[in-house]
Amino acid sequence: MKAGLADLSISMLCLVVTIGTGACQKGNEKDVQLPDDLETEKYAFTDIEKVFGFDGESRYSYCPSVVKMDDGTVHMYFCGTENMVMVDHIYHLRINTDGSKTAPKVVLSPGIGGSWDDHHVCDPSVIGGAFRMDGRDFRYAMFYLTNEYGVYYNEIGVAFSNDLESDHWEKYPHQVVSKTWPYDGDQAIGANKAWGVGQPSAVSLDHRGQVLLTYTIGDIDGTRVVWAKVDLSYLDNYMPVAPTAMMKAGLVK
Repeated sequence: MKAGLADLSISMLCLVVTIGTGACQKGNEKDVQLPDDLETEKYAFTDIEKVFGFDGESRYSYCPSVVKMDDGTVHMYFCGTENMVMVDHIYHLRINTDGSKTAPKVVLSPGIGGSWDDHHVCDPSVIGGAFRMDGRDFRYAMFYLTNEYGVYYNEIGVAFSNDLESDHWEKYPHQVVSKTWPYDGDQAIGANKAWGVGQPSAVSLDHRGQVLLTYTIGDIDGTRVVWAKVDLSYLDNYMPVAPTAMMKAGLVK
């Protein structure tokens, strides 16, 4: 069963962010003292059940993005490796209403050698909308973290499909969010290297092409979470958007 655009609900996002109000600019931050009588909620996890994983194999799986349909069917996308091969791919499995599951399958892989995404693809975030690329219309977008073989930094890409169970998602050929420095290669931070940009988390703003995208930046200016409103309605006209830093202090009652 396929849901309409308004029927999609994202019940889990790979990246958890702190939501704040007001501007947050470099040099304008200060520590926030929480009141002594601040009430906090405590949660207890019960009946914990493993949802996915590769039992008995030398591989890992993590960072799920979940789409739940009106009939209760769940489509889960997650990052995983091949057995004994440390290369990330994005997998899909379907959880049926009776609890049964399909076998995990690869739906997005690194690009060909020498491309900007030829080493790893992971950290999926899947949303519904209306997206047009190369004269074709798509119903679903998958943002993902990726990097090029031989470098340390990450960047963000996006791929599209008209079927949540598709074996192949069509990649936009360029980065939707690139590293923050203008030169080729890694950015040195002392004896270390900059992490780049990644961990995308997307929310549809209009069930069409307007998307609120949050992601992480790690560079010579530090590590931070940012957000940007991007328009994927017509990818042929896509323009990168300068992000805004998220407030680190959170909300105080």
